[in-house]
Parts: sequence; structure tokens; C-alpha cells
Amino acid sequence: MPHFLITDVNTSYNKGDAAIIIGLLKTLRKFYPTSEISILTPTPVEDNKYYSEYGAKTYIQLYNYIDRKIPKIAYKLLFLLKLALYLTWIKLSFIPISQNDKNVLHLYQRADLIISCSAGRLGGRKYLSIYDSLIPIYFAKKLGKKIYICSQSIEPFTSNILKVLTRFVLNRVNLITVREPISFKLLKSINIKKPVYLTADLAFLADSEPTESGYKLLKDCNVPRNNKLRVGITVVNWTFPNTKKSKTKQREYINAITSSIETLIEEMNAIVIFFPHAISIKEDDRKLSQQIKAEIKKSLTSNVFVLTENYSPQQTKSMIGTLDMFIATRLHSGVFALSMNIPTLVIGFEQKSWGFMEMFGLQDYVLDINTITAEQIVSSFNKLLKVRNEVIQRIKEKLPTVKNKAEQNGELIEKLLNENDT
Repeated sequence: MPHFLITDVNTSYNKGDAAIIIGLLKTLRKFYPTSEISILTPTPVEDNKYYSEYGAKTYIQLYNYIDRKIPKIAYKLLFLLKLALYLTWIKLSFIPISQNDKNVLHLYQRADLIISCSAGRLGGRKYLSIYDSLIPIYFAKKLGKKIYICSQSIEPFTSNILKVLTRFVLNRVNLITVREPISFKLLKSINIKKPVYLTADLAFLADSEPTESGYKLLKDCNVPRNNKLRVGITVVNWTFPNTKKSKTKQREYINAITSSIETLIEEMNAIVIFFPHAISIKEDDRKLSQQIKAEIKKSLTSNVFVLTENYSPQQTKSMIGTLDMFIATRLHSGVFALSMNIPTLVIGFEQKSWGFMEMFGLQDYVLDINTITAEQIVSSFNKLLKVRNEVIQRIKEKLPTVKNKAEQNGELIEKLLNENDT
């Protein structure tokens, strides 16, 4: 019975990341029904509500950036010192460390496969990935463990330091899968020598509650079940890191969303529902959703609804399944929508958005957040609405293939564990 240790996990307060882990757990249970599964996460108590159903146990991760109580730089230096101490403790176990750290290190020692499942943290200018992904992966390799980089996206590098470090670490793991073609091409271009496979996002494998449950949940939030065009939307408090005019760009994005919603209500007789896809301390979609609703014309706000509860991925999927159309800035809200055969317009703030939609042949329905305007949103929405039935049919045709590609992660795990070398 193998022991799997899943690391680099984001909090389940981000519903997309929670769905990824659920999809991974379903895959592991399909191939290894009696395996032992441990998950390192920044919020183990909350996450246990979702993952214990699959027999997984949650533990606090070594680098817990959410609960840090000292300045960021000091915390990072302390983490590096701790890792050196941990490596020493493994050889000289009499060195004093906390009981929690001992428990986590025992998980590393016992693991037959360490699965890094950080989704989209690698690449770009994501320096946090050094601490919450690259260093833990390298630490696990120093312990002589098999390591699997599972179904991730890698953004084009805008930092040579990150590029070099990422290539250094990834060339020391055993297996890599990516979830969309742009990341696959990127890894091939930076001379990654380890096996790289194109699979698909594991969130496609997360279940949904019945659609009627979705209607009931929305009714509890006073969302009417009527003949109006039902449109879902997610927004992101994006900081536009690659420009010095971030505040201006944020305001342009908010204005574009606000104005386009007004047009959808006035000209298309729509109701618009904001879905909170991330509600953690660091990022809470509800705040921006409420702000945008407050800026919409008062005469139209009775047609705008902001969901505020902490819904599970399964509940969120079921509610999205009641809609006619979806506008997704959060990538995994788009995954949820397409999983439920809902035509989706994506506002992309990272290249993974284009790669993800390419798998459905829908890359023409991705708008760039850096140049977004209300006119673009309304025009693309209208275009998508006119071919809605054809797009639904395309989604239904592509979805089984995408899910099969996601399940290939299990086949590759099985193949890896059957190899003798590490």
C-alpha cells in the first residue's frame, strides 16, 4: 500500500485549488483504493472538511505563509534555517524540533511518492514559488524521494533567477505533467530533460451536486428562477504587476466589468450572479464583487447578486450549472462552467487562460485583462451567445477527452511507482 504525500497545496478557501485536490484524490483512489494519502496545506482544519471524504489526512505545511507573524524577509530566512535543521534532524534525531515538524518530517520519510500540486504558481515573477514549491521539492529530493510535478501551469519567465532555479529543480524530479499546451511548449523550450506530459486540469474530475441543488442554493440567496438570461461572473483583484500604472489598470478593469454588466441587464434582460471563487484572508473575491455592484446604476442592482457563503466546489459547480452563460476571470470558475457545459468567456490575466481554452478550441473567447474594455466584453459575449448551442455541443464533444487526459495522471503515477530507480 503506497503512501502519497501531496505538497505545495493552496488553501481550500480557493475553490479552484480545492477542486484540483479533489480531482487528484479521486484519481489516486481509482488506481490505489487503499493507499495512505497525506496533504500538507496552510489551512488543514478547513481543508479536512473536503478531503477526509476521500480518506486523506491534512497537516500544516512547513512553509505556512498564511499564518506568519513576523516580517516576510525574516520568515523566509527562518524557513531556510529550519530546513537546514530538518536535514540535520533526519540524521541526528536528538536535535530538538517541534512535535508538529517531527510529524511532517515523518510523512516525508515514509512517502513512496511526493506529489507537488501547486497548480499555477511556477514561472512569471512568482518569487513566492521559491519557498512554497521549489525549495520543498528540492528538500524532498535531498531525502531521496520520488517526486511528481502534477498537472501544473508554468507562466513565461520574466525573471532569469526564477527561470534558472525552476529549471534546476525540475530537472531533478522524476516526472512532470502540465495541464495545458502553452506550459508544455514552455518547458520544452527551457531544456527540461525530465519526462514532460500534457494531461489536463484535475479540477475537471471534481464532482458536482445535482443541478436542482444549485437552484435551491441560489434561491436561498434570493436569486430568482425566471426566464431572464442567467449570467455568472468571477472577478479578481489583479495587481497588474508588469506595469507602473497598476491603479489605472485596476480602475479600467473595474469600469469594464461594471459597464458591461449594465449593458447585459439593460439590453439582454439578464440577471448577473457574482461567484466568490477565493475567499481567503489574502484574496477575497467578495470584496471586489460588492464594490462593483455598488458602482452599478441603482435602478439595475435588483438584477445583480453577490454570493457570500463558503461553498464547496461541488456546490459551486451545481450553481454554475443553472446558468446560461459565464464570464470568468478566475480560471477555475471557467473550468467549473465548462464542466457543466456552460459557454464561457474568459478574461485572461495569465497565459494559462489561453492554454486552457485552447484545449476546447475556444481560445477566441479569451480577452486580455491588460487591454479590457466594456465594448470588448459585450461584443465577445454577444458573439458567444449567438453560437451558444454550437459551443455547448463542442464542449460536450471535447469534455470526455479532457477528463480522460486528466485521469492519465493516475496512469503515469502507476508507471512511475513501478520503476525501480528513484
